[in-house]
Amino acid sequence: MCSSDLNIKIAIESYTPKNNRSQIIEKKSIKIILDAYNANPSSMQVALENFEQLKDNSKIVILGDMFELGESSFEEHQYIADLLENINLKQSFLIGSNFSKTTTKKASKFESFSDFIKTVNLNDFKNSTILIKGSRGMALEQLLDYL
Repeated sequence: MCSSDLNIKIAIESYTPKNNRSQIIEKKSIKIILDAYNANPSSMQVALENFEQLKDNSKIVILGDMFELGESSFEEHQYIADLLENINLKQSFLIGSNFSKTTTKKASKFESFSDFIKTVNLNDFKNSTILIKGSRGMALEQLLDYL
């Protein structure tokens, strides 16, 4: 391998995204999968399916509203809430005015991020793997400041 190929290999292997797109962040005893740049029904479904496959023992999902879904907004948010019902999780949280209208037995729902932060004991997240996913407008990356 020539030196330029080696430099390219090193650069690719050392790249860490910082744009809220599928970042893996280790913070204290918490592993965070942060995908807070964009969300739509298919990307939410795939994220949940992939998260479900992880062998981690204590998994938590925090999902924020998906925007720009038009008339199908309620149905699409309900579909994602229904998917959570069949995934083995320690906890699941739905944040936003759209998710708060869904029906779920498993997830805790919050109208806003500030309601979530005021209500949830983040100390319960220790030693967990957390998936954080939502549309850009939900700004769920703010959660990193609280963990």
